[in-house]
Amino acid sequence: MPQSTLFGKNASAGVISVTTREPSYYEHGKIEAGIGNFNQKVMKGYYTNGINDNLAFSVSGGFNTRDGYTESVSGLDDVNDRDRWNVRGQALFEPTDDVKLRLIADYSEIEEACCTVENSIT
Repeated sequence: MPQSTLFGKNASAGVISVTTREPSYYEHGKIEAGIGNFNQKVMKGYYTNGINDNLAFSVSGGFNTRDGYTESVSGLDDVNDRDRWNVRGQALFEPTDDVKLRLIADYSEIEEACCTVENSIT
């Protein structure tokens, strides 16, 4: 079946469909952490659980920070730094076998001085 029948007429070359996993009624969680050069710190976490037989929730979040590695000539601090964080919450309510209601909320912030170009003269 062509993608255009499922995703519209502009999907003739293909589609990337991203679907997030719904909350689980069984407790599950994970945490990932890492460090790197230029004082990089990365952490991600996820937790899901059921509140009762009809209601489940999940919460996830993370942050990624790194010092800049290029000195600015215009008076800014070091550029190419990274300062990001995000949080996402979901609630799944299934009052009957035929009805499923899912509420998703997320928030993220990015505050970084990005993307320098360097000329090299040899």
